[in-house]
Order: sequence, then structure tokens, then C-alpha cells
Amino acid sequence: MELLSYTFFQRALIGGILLSIVFSLFSFFVVVRKLSFAGVGISHTAFGGIAVGIILGIDPSISALIFAILIAIFIAYTSQKRKLHEDAAIGIFFSFSMALGIAIISRFHRTNVDIWSFLFGNITTITHGDLIFFSVATAIVLVYFIFFFGDLVLIGFDPEVAQSYGINVKLHNYVFMTLLAMVIIMGIKMVGVILISAFLVLPATIASAFSKSFIKIIGLSVLVSLVFTVAGLFLSYYLDMPSGATIVMTGTALFALTYLKGS
Repeated sequence: MELLSYTFFQRALIGGILLSIVFSLFSFFVVVRKLSFAGVGISHTAFGGIAVGIILGIDPSISALIFAILIAIFIAYTSQKRKLHEDAAIGIFFSFSMALGIAIISRFHRTNVDIWSFLFGNITTITHGDLIFFSVATAIVLVYFIFFFGDLVLIGFDPEVAQSYGINVKLHNYVFMTLLAMVIIMGIKMVGVILISAFLVLPATIASAFSKSFIKIIGLSVLVSLVFTVAGLFLSYYLDMPSGATIVMTGTALFALTYLKGS
């Protein structure tokens, strides 16, 4: 197939496979812990970091990663201190970071950086360096979930019981949110700030229609995510449509077929 001979598509395909794996793992716990809004919040806070990076003349992906991790940690801190509900903390930082990004870009609008590619994704922007980062991040996430899967499941369903069993719930929350921020920044290159939350919700939601076993849901989530990501990439090329939008629409179509069939 001629398409597979293009370097940009090869990188996009490899990146999409790695993203499918890590987002599928997070998807299960995000759905269980009702953290869908956290994905939206962290991805949108990254926009402020992107704008800061553009103005400072550094790689926007690096500044977005730093910004997103700091915000994710602060969200975890405020929610655990119970001084502010998690949704409220996310909403505040979400709005602030988007406002900061808009203000900076409006004030210093003379830039060669393609803002649209960060907002909606662009597979042609994925570089060899990005794939190295994706690979390292995927390895870190896999190690974390393999070693602490039982702890994370218990925390997801009942953090108080998990605490009584000697599990360090606070530390896990900080690590979980930090890694979530990291994989969200991975996904921005593929589907953009606006659409990335779909990757956190669709895989586990679709997979849960076929099984109630935790392990099976996660396995099916990976399979589902791979299917709509790879299919979306091919469709975006042949239909001449933005990759991020096409991937999300493909996943949503799969979701609709799954639940319409089961109704």
C-alpha cells in the first residue's frame, strides 16, 4: 500500500498505536473514577502552556507538558485537601489556562507556530523525537499499571477501603494525575487539545458493553482504540479530512453501533 511508504504516515501510525495502548489503560480508570472532566480540564490547561512556550521561544510541547503536570498535581492537591471539589478546581484552571493562552496569542500574534495543529491535531507534525517520547511514556505507564493494578482498582472503587489496607492513596493520586497529564500531551499531536478527551472515554465505554471483567474491559479497550485510531488515520487520508476529527468520529460511530445493537 503506497500510503504506508510515506514517512509521516508511518510515524502517525506508530504514534497512534502507542497512544491507543496508554489511553485505553487510563480510559478504564477515568470512567470508573468519573474523571472524564479531568481529561478535558488538563488538555485545555495545556493550551496555556503552549502559548507560554511560543512566546518564550521553546518547544510548545515541552512547555505544555510542564504546565499540564503542574496543573494536574495542583488539582490533585486541592481535591485531596477537600478545600475545593475536584470538578471546581478543574473548571477554574481550565478557564484560566484557556484565557491565558488566548490572551498571549492575541497579544503576540506574530508567530510561525500552527496553533490549529495544537487545537485539533495534525499527524504531519509528529516527529522522530515525538515517537521517542511516546515510547518512553508508554513504557513508564505500562510499568506503573502492571505493578499497581490491584491498588488502582481498589482506589477507583473505594479509596477509603484502599487507605485502610495500607495503600498510599494520596501518592497514587499524584502519580496517576501526573501520568494522565503526560499521556494527554502525547495525544495532542494526534487529535489536538479540543478532541483529546474522547480518547479517555470512548475505549472503556465501548468495551464495557461486551464484558464486566476488569481485565477483559481493558483488553477490549486496547483493541477498540486500535481499531478506531488506525481506521480513522486511513479514512482521514483518503477522505482528505483532519486526522483528529476523523479518528474521533470513527470512534463515536463505533460507540453508536455498539449501543444501538445492544438496545
